[in-house]
Amino acid sequence: MIAGNWAINRMRVERLDPAANQIVPEAPYRDAPYYIVPSKGRWYHIENARELLDQPGEWYLDRTTGQLTYWPRAGEDLARAEVAAPVLTQLMVVSGTPDNPVRNLHFRGIRFEHTDWQLPEGGYMGIQACHYGSDPHPGRRWLQIPAAVSFVAAQGCSVLDGSLARLGGTAIQLADRCMDNIIRGNYVFDASANGVMVGGPRGEDDVPRRNEVCNNWVRACGIEYYGAKGIWVGFAQGTRVAHNLVHDLPYTGISIGWEWNENPTSCRENVVEFNHVHDVMRRLCDGGCIYTLGLQPGTVIRGNHLHDVHRSFMAQGAPNNGMFIDQGSKGYVFEQNVIYDTAAEHVRFNQCQRDWHTWRDNHFGNAAEVQQSGAAIIAKAGPKAEHRERWAAEFSD
Repeated sequence: MIAGNWAINRMRVERLDPAANQIVPEAPYRDAPYYIVPSKGRWYHIENARELLDQPGEWYLDRTTGQLTYWPRAGEDLARAEVAAPVLTQLMVVSGTPDNPVRNLHFRGIRFEHTDWQLPEGGYMGIQACHYGSDPHPGRRWLQIPAAVSFVAAQGCSVLDGSLARLGGTAIQLADRCMDNIIRGNYVFDASANGVMVGGPRGEDDVPRRNEVCNNWVRACGIEYYGAKGIWVGFAQGTRVAHNLVHDLPYTGISIGWEWNENPTSCRENVVEFNHVHDVMRRLCDGGCIYTLGLQPGTVIRGNHLHDVHRSFMAQGAPNNGMFIDQGSKGYVFEQNVIYDTAAEHVRFNQCQRDWHTWRDNHFGNAAEVQQSGAAIIAKAGPKAEHRERWAAEFSD
């Protein structure tokens, strides 16, 4: 694993050269900008070598023999242990067609758990938000780490009051032509990649519309792929991301937009409101509690409670902020947001301008002061009490 600025690389080791003090990764390699590719000074670590099994809680898999070796933690009784070795990459795929979409399919109170995702033969070169390259041809279309639960061409469907956990890829995604669907009241945690994804192709006919991601608890995503987002919205229209609790992430909390300029696209009229996002940017850099991209007329970012944006020893690039308003971001309304305790500026702009947006009644600054001036906003942000009470009763991980 080699850390870039806002994404990582994962590569198999071909051989070690002790004389040259080198680790030689397997080919093929992929050309990319300096801020992503492995280069001098990057932080890295090595996994799954027998010699590294040196403390409780660690394990080693011999892929030749299939033998798994585990060093138990204090108090663990392996005679009573339950061990899960996932085989499936996806647990459920709901897929309609443009002429025959899936309609009115609802899932309530279901636990979707345990998937695997194998590193591609060409390795993983992170681009952003768990999109990646895996071959030596940079002009090819990016790939995505797949979601355990995926919807395509679905209308009026929902996933309610369940959980998505212990997953080797992304947890759940609403993709092409998904309309009027709801992801609500779920506990999403321990995912190797993104938590929740909403987004499809940029074309007007295929873009997801009027979907809701509301009152979910999203934490501990990006376990293996540190460039993951808690909630990612790409090309989408009328998406509402509201009253979610998002925290404990290696990179950004909530991301909206997927175009690196101010040209018109199908992405517009999205709403990110009353979310509580904190303890983010625990590994990488150049992100924040909320991250934006591209021209999005009618998009509103309102009433969010954002704090505790960290700066780790692995971060070697741009600052980490409460809100990072990135390239081409234009046409948004920012109102009644509360931001404090950030590693760098509360709000940062890159290749866009503050006056390209509307700003009203935001509270940025010293924690004690803005917690007082924005108390009413803070009280409203995050999941509703009914969901918090149910999670407290059902989950004790």
